[in-house]
Amino acid sequence: MNSIYTYKFSFEELSVSSSQLEKVMGYDPGSIPEPFNDIISKVFIRANSFDAINGGIIIFENISFETINKTLKINNVLFDIKNTVYQQLKKSQQIAVYVCTAGLEIGEWSRELMADGDLMKGYVADVMGSIIVETTMDKMQKLFENVVNEAGFKITNRYSPGNCRWKFEDQHKLFSIIPNNFCGITLSDNALMNPIKSVSGVIGIGKQVKFNPYTCELCDLKTCLYRNRK
Repeated sequence: MNSIYTYKFSFEELSVSSSQLEKVMGYDPGSIPEPFNDIISKVFIRANSFDAINGGIIIFENISFETINKTLKINNVLFDIKNTVYQQLKKSQQIAVYVCTAGLEIGEWSRELMADGDLMKGYVADVMGSIIVETTMDKMQKLFENVVNEAGFKITNRYSPGNCRWKFEDQHKLFSIIPNNFCGITLSDNALMNPIKSVSGVIGIGKQVKFNPYTCELCDLKTCLYRNRK
């Protein structure tokens, strides 16, 4: 396997549907009231112009786990991943660090709409940005899994600082081991990513690791976009 994989997608390639927005907004598909249908249509039109949807994955072989304190060390940088993430990653032979972004435009557009008083459209645009980045990461992970499987290995689910009691501040450590501005994503002093509609984290690689289709019961992140989606 290579050590670095980069991906770029058009909005069309993501196959985002209006029903995805409706579900995240709390409605059954087809039951969303007006004026949301019209707003969603306009957001989709704008989304087709987004051209900075991309991400990358870097594989690290220099890793170790510490059983007592439930930590992970990558390139001599220590991550206090806590028990839940540790249990899912502990059989990994390598660790893949990923970043992914929907790009600057969707977040900036949403903020502009909110500032101008168009709160409903700004909200839908914000939801769209979240769906874009999560759908992009889903596609990246599947493509990466295919490569890993061809090499005779398997992958775990993906985990991010802030999940399962893993401290959010560890974003700084995560970004310290990847190239500056990797995939156009930077980190603020308070560990927020820019563009705001971005995600980062780790995936375990190994011959004895396991991928679980749904792990909501393992995670305590209440703000997850897809919490309890089954």
